[in-house]
Amino acid sequence: MATGSISSIGIGSGLDAENIVTQFVAIKQKSLTKLETQATTISTKISSMGSLKTAVSNLQDQIKKLSKGDLWQGKTVTSSNSGAITGTVTTKAAAGSYAVEVSQLAAAQSANSTAFAKDAAMGKGVLTITMGTWSQTDDAHSFSAGSDSAKNLVLDDLTGNETLSEIAAKINAKEAGVTAAIVRDASGERLSLTSTATGTANGFQVTVTEAVVGEGVGANLAKLAYTDPAATDGGNGMTLGRAAKDTEATINGIKVKSSNLVLSDVVDGLTLTVSKLTEANTPANITIAQDTASAKQAINNLVTSYSSLMETLSTMMAYNPDTGAAGTLQGDATARTLQSAMRRLIQNTGGADTQFQSLSQIGVQLTKDGKLEVNDAKLTAALKDPEGLKNFFSVDAAGQDQDGWAVRASSFTQGLLDTTQGMFATADASLNAQLKSNSSQKESMQRRISAYETNLRATYSALDTKMAQMDSLNNYITQQIAQWNKSSN
Repeated sequence: MATGSISSIGIGSGLDAENIVTQFVAIKQKSLTKLETQATTISTKISSMGSLKTAVSNLQDQIKKLSKGDLWQGKTVTSSNSGAITGTVTTKAAAGSYAVEVSQLAAAQSANSTAFAKDAAMGKGVLTITMGTWSQTDDAHSFSAGSDSAKNLVLDDLTGNETLSEIAAKINAKEAGVTAAIVRDASGERLSLTSTATGTANGFQVTVTEAVVGEGVGANLAKLAYTDPAATDGGNGMTLGRAAKDTEATINGIKVKSSNLVLSDVVDGLTLTVSKLTEANTPANITIAQDTASAKQAINNLVTSYSSLMETLSTMMAYNPDTGAAGTLQGDATARTLQSAMRRLIQNTGGADTQFQSLSQIGVQLTKDGKLEVNDAKLTAALKDPEGLKNFFSVDAAGQDQDGWAVRASSFTQGLLDTTQGMFATADASLNAQLKSNSSQKESMQRRISAYETNLRATYSALDTKMAQMDSLNNYITQQIAQWNKSSN
């Protein structure tokens, strides 16, 4: 707005020109105020559309869960002794019960050396650790090397001056099938080797040989050999700390084993994890049942999400004739279209080959205010036919008209949410175009009002000057007449 000589305008004429200008500008300002109100309304609509888009997106998430066939084939697994055995299942698992006894837990082999003086040199030689399986026939032990040579390691670069700690570090640096640790006690330092994996196939053998033929082997290094699990004299080599073991169990009396604590692929779709032995003749009962809780929760989530969307729509489209209060999208065509589309969506039928033809048949029914509610008794009864519900919701047939309810509903909501041609994308584009046009109109209107005020002030300033000049002339003439009259007398 022009700020010129605001404080002086009207002084020369005696007119309240400032008030006159202010009132004329205020009349023009009403058009700008109207545009600002329109901008606020448009911005509110954009925000409301964003809220509706979020609500539809949430509804789509719930619908997608219902369109997954695995939801209706889900199983649960429980254990009567979860402290010893727990389980997980896939949809492949058949409902039933299994008696499981665990008689042995998988273990990693370990072997320990005799004690050496701290920082004692271990001597020359080649130390080889081979992974494989130990077996026993009567009192004799034999070793069979495994097929994965990458787990083996060879230390063939020893100078003879390495300490036990340095030998352990070289073993660990190989990142092979064993780890090495130094254990200290009152007698000195000991090397402790442990397989990195459990199971009988992950045992190991340690051999010490000459680096150069005829050179011999360091006396200390020779004591790191492990070739006989029955050996007890550490002076002649390492002794067994713990034998490599498989987990051994029975399932319904059938013997099974595993190299670790997980029993997988022994029963289709069932994986068991063991953590301790079961008591003799007291098996853990593993029960597999149909998972109706997840399916029921998914349906309840659909009802909640749909009802929330319809309540939001109802609030935004409301109009109170007594107070004149209107919702943010009252009379909006997009909101009306969405509301009608949602109502039609709920009336859609399900897929083919099922006893269920509508949501109401499974206990999902419309309320008087357009929301959904669950008839728990009907839903519980329907959940006894998971295959029928799967066909109703999830079947994806060659013909779209034969698709399950959730498959078609998911496709429909995806169309609404399409970022280029969807309902919300179109509405946002239109509203943002209106907001941009409104902004241009406001800028243009503001320029016109500023120019109008400037012209008014210039006009009244000129009038003020003229009036002042006329007052001055009038005063002069009055003075002259008075002077003439005085002279005549």
